[in-house]
Order: sequence, then structure tokens, then C-alpha cells
Amino acid sequence: MDTKITEQITALKSALEIGQKEITEIEGRLKTKFENLPSEAEQKELLKNEVIYFYLKNFWEHYEFLTKKIEIEDDLKNFQFYIPTVRTLFENYGELLYFLNQNEKGQLGLYIGNYLLHLSDHYHFIAVGNSEIKNEYDRILTLVGSILSTESITFPTDINSFSNNSLKKSGFAFPSFEQIFKESYFSSLSSETFPLWQKDEPSNFYDKYYRSHSNYSHRSFTNQTTSATKNEVFWIIQFMYLIGQLMFELCDKKVFDNKFQSDRKQFTSNIAQAYPKLLEAWDEQRKQSV
Repeated sequence: MDTKITEQITALKSALEIGQKEITEIEGRLKTKFENLPSEAEQKELLKNEVIYFYLKNFWEHYEFLTKKIEIEDDLKNFQFYIPTVRTLFENYGELLYFLNQNEKGQLGLYIGNYLLHLSDHYHFIAVGNSEIKNEYDRILTLVGSILSTESITFPTDINSFSNNSLKKSGFAFPSFEQIFKESYFSSLSSETFPLWQKDEPSNFYDKYYRSHSNYSHRSFTNQTTSATKNEVFWIIQFMYLIGQLMFELCDKKVFDNKFQSDRKQFTSNIAQAYPKLLEAWDEQRKQSV
């Protein structure tokens, strides 16, 4: 493997180390069971931290998957197959960004409502009529019934009555990513990251990355089994740098009270050291493609 790519793997692995630190920090907040907490305020805080844990765990597992693929893949020219995984990183970040900027009621409704939808979808379309799924649906509503009532949040008590339309009517469905990335909080929570990338800014983030990557992944009228440019691995590494920094900044500001600021600076330093080599390798690949 080109040593220029090897240097990128080192930088990406440093992000994984920081991500694991954040996960460990959140795990420390989840040691007490929901039903053992004495107050609704503590129960709500636990549920909030559960959501953060799920998103961090999912985000960094996908990040690790891509890092390992870059490290072990013999032919880096066929990375078009991994662009959907890149899109998953974007979606994890976008949903967590939206969740963390809702009020207490909004966060509670998003978590419970979307988890109930997950159960309902499995009950209706995957494990049709499975009694264990129905029991879990009933258990969750019973478990959090008191705090839902306090916040005047209602969901159908019968799993057969719950659907995506139910969630939308409740007001707790996630909006489109295009809408999320137009919100003012996106700019304030990325103010340290985007200045590091000359050609990127909040206003073009959705179109440049999510929409373009989605369109590329859905090339219905072209040959999807071969690379269009042989540059996909470079797109992926560059995006992993950017989305990693964005996730760190979001969580440090909204979850960890800047506890990991020095780690974020170190990751930025690692990128600054490795990125020129990535551009060199990218340029060499472009010349070969001409």
C-alpha cells in the first residue's frame, strides 16, 4: 500500500481512540437502571444519555469499519461500494445534531417515538406478529408512561395502531437532513471545524456531501459495479476527517462541556500532518486517470 495512504490510516485511528473515550464517558452515565432512579428528571437524563450512547456507538463502529477497509483492501480503486457507509456517518451525525438541539420534551418524544416505530416496523414487516416485539412495545410504554404523561406526550397503546404516519402526527419525526443543516445551530456547532476546510462551509455541506454521495450511490442509469473516477477512497478519507471533526465538536460542546478539547486539537494536528500526503496521492491518481 502507498505510504501516503498508510499515514491517513494512522490519523483515522487516532479519531477512533477519541471516539472510544467519549463512549466510555457516556457508559459511566448509564450504570443505574431507569426504574431505580428516584426522580423523573434523572430518568429523562438517563434516556438522553442512552440516545447519545446509541449514536456514538453506531457512528464510531461505521467509522472503524471504513478505517479497516482502507487498511486491508488490496484495490483502493473499488471503493465506490463503501459510499453508502459514508452516508450513514452523515445521517448519524445529522440526527444527533437535531436531537441535541431540541428541548427536553422534544428529546423524549424523539427517542420513545422512534424506538416504538422501530418495534412497529419489525412487528409488521420483518417478524410479523411476533409476540416478543409486541411485549417490548407494551413494556416501554409502561416503563416511561409517567414521564410521557408529565410532558403530555401520547403514542398509540396498541402496536397495531402505530405507524410512520402516527409518528409524524405526534410531531416527533425527524425532519429532512436538508432542513436540519439549514438550522442556525449547525453553524454555531461547527464554527471551529469549517474554518479548517477552505472549500467547505455549513451552507454547502448538505449538497456537497449528502446529496452528491446519495446520487452517486444510486447511479441507476450507469454501471455501479465499476468506479467512475478511481478517486472514491480519497473522497471517503477526506469526508471521514471532516465528519469526525464535526462529531467531536458537536459532542464536546453539547455533551461533554469541552472535556475533550485537547483531544480534538490533537486530531486536527494529525490531519494537518497526513492530509498533504493524501492530496499528493490523489493528484497522482488523477494523472493516471487522464
